[in-house]
Amino acid sequence: MGRPPARSVLEARTERSRTFFSSEAGRWDHLRQELFGDSSDFKLLPGLLHGTEVIGDLGCGSGHLVRLLAPFARRLVAIDLSSAMLDVARRRLRDCENVEVRQGDLNALPIESGELNLAILSLVLHYVVDLGRALTEVHRVLRPAGRILILEMQEHDRASFRDEMGHVWLGFDPHALRALLEEVGFGAVHVSPLPADPEAAGPRLFLIRAIRTDSRRRTLRPAAGKMRMLEL
Repeated sequence: MGRPPARSVLEARTERSRTFFSSEAGRWDHLRQELFGDSSDFKLLPGLLHGTEVIGDLGCGSGHLVRLLAPFARRLVAIDLSSAMLDVARRRLRDCENVEVRQGDLNALPIESGELNLAILSLVLHYVVDLGRALTEVHRVLRPAGRILILEMQEHDRASFRDEMGHVWLGFDPHALRALLEEVGFGAVHVSPLPADPEAAGPRLFLIRAIRTDSRRRTLRPAAGKMRMLEL
C-alpha cells in the first residue's frame, strides 16, 4: 500500500472533502447515481449471506438476481418454467461455476427435499394458480429452519397485466399471504411494505420473510375472498 501521505496533505484533503460535501449535498444522490448506478447501495446486501448457503431462485427469469448473489453463496439453483428466459439466464451465468440452471414448475420443483437453505420468490407468485401447492413445494425443498424470501406486488386494479403479461393475481394482500404461509408450515413470518420508488411505474411492493418449521400443517383454506384472482 505504500507510506501514507504527510499529515499536512491529509488535512488538506479532509478540508477539500468538507468543502465538497457542503456545496454538493443537495445533488449528491444524483452524482452518486451517475458514478455508481442507482442500485449501488443494494450491492452490499448479499454480503450478509454467510457464503455457506444453498440458495434457490424459484422463478429466476433472466438470472439477474442469481448473478448478483453468486459470489456470496456456496451454491445456487436457478429455476424457471420459460425456456426462453433460461436461455438468457444460461448466457448470463455461464461463468458462474456455483450455479445450476434447471427448468421446472413451482408446483413440482426439480429440487431434492431439504436441499435449500434459502428460497427466493421474486415477483413470481402472481403467475401461480395454486398458491398453497406452490408454497408447500417450497416448504419441502427447504431444510429445517430454512428461510423463504418473497417479493410481491400489493393488490392493484391493473387488469391489463392479465392480458399483456399473463398475471393470475391482481397482487396480494400481504397479511392474507402471511396467513397462507403459516397454514403451509412457515413461522416467524414478517411482512415489510417497501417505500414507493418515484421512478417506478408498477404497483407498490412488499417483502415477506419466514422460516420453515416442522409444525403439522393445517388443512389449507381456499384463498378466494382473501386475495383477488383474475378470471382466466
